[in-house]
Amino acid sequence: MGLKEQEERHAEARRNSPNAGRGIVAAIVEYDPKMQARKEFGEAIKAIQEDSVRNGTDKMTMDEIDAIIADVRREKGMTNE
Repeated sequence: MGLKEQEERHAEARRNSPNAGRGIVAAIVEYDPKMQARKEFGEAIKAIQEDSVRNGTDKMTMDEIDAIIADVRREKGMTNE
């Protein structure tokens, strides 16, 4: 079998594949639960970051964040003192 025939057989196999028209990464994500979880985690992180930019919390300093955490812990009686 010549190279041209091999290429044609390969192209036909791809056309008849259940994943035809989809990228290999999409197929792997669909069938691999760990990859699906990573994809969902990445989407969640992106949404959190976008929310942070919209509401301005992306500009907070660590001191501001620490102060809010300390206030919440104090209100809930969760201090280590």
